[in-house]
Amino acid sequence: MKKILISGYYGFENQGDEAILKSLVSDIRNMYENVEITVLTANAEQTKSEYNVKVVNRNRYISTLKTVYNTDLVISGGGSLLQDVTSPRSLYYYLAIIFLGVVFNKKIMLLSHGFGPVNNVVNRFLTKNILSRVDYISVRENHSKSDLIKLNVKKEIVVTADPVIDLVCDDLDFGKNLIANYFNNELPCVGISIRSVDFQSKEKINELKRFVDVVKQEVNIVFLPFHMQQDMKIIEIMREIYKDEHILFLCEKYSVDKMLSLINAMNLLIGVRLHSLIFAAVVKTPIIGISYDPKIDYFLHELEMNALFDIKDFNADVLKKEMQNRLNCSNGEIKHFESKINDLKGKYLVSIKKINELINFH
Repeated sequence: MKKILISGYYGFENQGDEAILKSLVSDIRNMYENVEITVLTANAEQTKSEYNVKVVNRNRYISTLKTVYNTDLVISGGGSLLQDVTSPRSLYYYLAIIFLGVVFNKKIMLLSHGFGPVNNVVNRFLTKNILSRVDYISVRENHSKSDLIKLNVKKEIVVTADPVIDLVCDDLDFGKNLIANYFNNELPCVGISIRSVDFQSKEKINELKRFVDVVKQEVNIVFLPFHMQQDMKIIEIMREIYKDEHILFLCEKYSVDKMLSLINAMNLLIGVRLHSLIFAAVVKTPIIGISYDPKIDYFLHELEMNALFDIKDFNADVLKKEMQNRLNCSNGEIKHFESKINDLKGKYLVSIKKINELINFH
């Protein structure tokens, strides 16, 4: 039996990263038999229960070391793991897992990374030297490849896509029933996924309120969190403002399948969170992307789209106009959108197939 260890930002109630893990586990099992998957996670009980995998608490370093020693393949990813903007400690953690794999002579795959930025000189030196020793590197957009080349990483770098793009929505009825039962009308349904950190000032909250005020008679509005720990503050603020209005605020943690089902039932998704946009792409729901980080722009460029504006420039009037445009997409625009999503799925599966070359299942 082949053993695979997956290292990433798992067990932190981030819907996007949990979806990455779900997709990875599902695709590996669909493609390969007789495989044992272990995940490094911050919530061992939840991860084990939800994905039926072996688990190791990511903060138990001796257990982590033993697990790396006993595995055949270390998969790092996906997501924006290798960067020192959020915290250099995060970069050191993920580099340490990779380095352990190097020390123990394990096969190592970087899968669908959104690399960088890594700004500190010492951090760049460490990253370059460790990544030059892995067996396979794939990144989720061309800009990450360019950054690794500039870093002088001595490996071939393959551009793939985020693993979430290969998810399948298995429960279409959940979202349709929830939205139909709540609104009970024929208006289009528009989902909004935003971050609390971007709406801390009174001015920004008022501009968001102005958008809701000008469109609430035209569409059904659903606010949905993609990171429970970070998104709920602004959702609670808006819920208090609109406590007497018929607006749906999703305030509980939904599984990946249920969140996909909810977005599938919508006519449009307005997203600041990257994975809210990717979830919508998976179920072919039209999107409006608002950028807070280059990774949003990179993903949209892969779909031959642009962010409407940067979150710092949030404008109710501009968003309303674009919402109306996107709700009236032509069939040609929809088909082009779907073809670009299918292209991304094909690019991603190339990396999953690479696993067999690394540890030879046959």
